[in-house]
Amino acid sequence: MVGFYDSGVGGLTILGEVLKLQPNFSYIYFADTKAMPLGDKSVEFIRDRVKEACIQLFAQGCDLVVLACNTASVTSIRYLQQVWLRENYPNKQVLSVAIPLIELVNEEIVDLSLSPGLLLSTLATHNSGFYQYKLITDGFLNCQSVPMPGFADTIEKSDFVGVLNIIEQKIKLHKLDPLKIEYIILACTHYKWAMNIIQNLFPKANIIEPSQIVASKLLDYLSRHTEFSTDNSRNSKFIVTGEAGSFNKFLKRLEIAHQG
Repeated sequence: MVGFYDSGVGGLTILGEVLKLQPNFSYIYFADTKAMPLGDKSVEFIRDRVKEACIQLFAQGCDLVVLACNTASVTSIRYLQQVWLRENYPNKQVLSVAIPLIELVNEEIVDLSLSPGLLLSTLATHNSGFYQYKLITDGFLNCQSVPMPGFADTIEKSDFVGVLNIIEQKIKLHKLDPLKIEYIILACTHYKWAMNIIQNLFPKANIIEPSQIVASKLLDYLSRHTEFSTDNSRNSKFIVTGEAGSFNKFLKRLEIAHQG
C-alpha cells in the first residue's frame, strides 16, 4: 500500500490525479494538520514530523510513502533516503514531488529567454534554496523566488479573500508587473487550490504545478518496482492529526469518500 504525507489538503491534488488514472488505487493519506502551517517551521521540526508520519504509515502497511508536500520534500528527502531509511527501514521507500516539478518546468518552458518568471513557495522551501539552485543550474536565470508565508494556511481555511489579498500584497511588495510574468511555478501543493485566482491576477502566465506529473511518475515507478506494488482493492484510509473540518470539505470537493 502507498502512503501520502502532507500538512493538510495540498497532497489531495496529487491523490486526486492518481485516482483519475487508477480509480481502485489503495492508499493511506496522512494529513498532519496539527503541524499546519509546516512552511514556517524549522528543518528539524519538519523532519521529525515527517519521520513520525512515515513510522505510522509503515506500521499500517505502507511500503512506500510519497511526500506530497514541497516543504517536506526539499527539507527532508535526501536525509530520509540516504540516512534514515537505510538505518531503520531498508526495505521501505520515500519519494517526493521536488524532482518531478523541476522536470515539468523544463518540459513546459523551453525558451529560457522568457522573462520574468515566478517561483511561489512556503518560507521553508524558499529558505532551503533547493528550487533556486536547480532552476539556475538548468538555465532559468530570470525566475524570481517569492516566499508566501501564511498562503497555504489561508488556503487550508478556505479563506480565498485572504488568498487574493496575500497575492496582491506580494505584487506590490516585489513591484511585479502581472502582465509581464511569463510563467509561475507553484512549489507548494496547496497552491493548486488557488490556481484560478493566481491565473486571473497573472493572465499571461503559464501556471506550472506538479500534481499530474507526480501521479503519472508514481504509477510508472510502481510498475517498475513491483516490491512496492499496491493492490487494486480500493482500500483507503485518512489520518488527520488535528482539526479535520476544513480537510473534510476539500475531500468532498474531490469526491473522495472519507473512510478513515
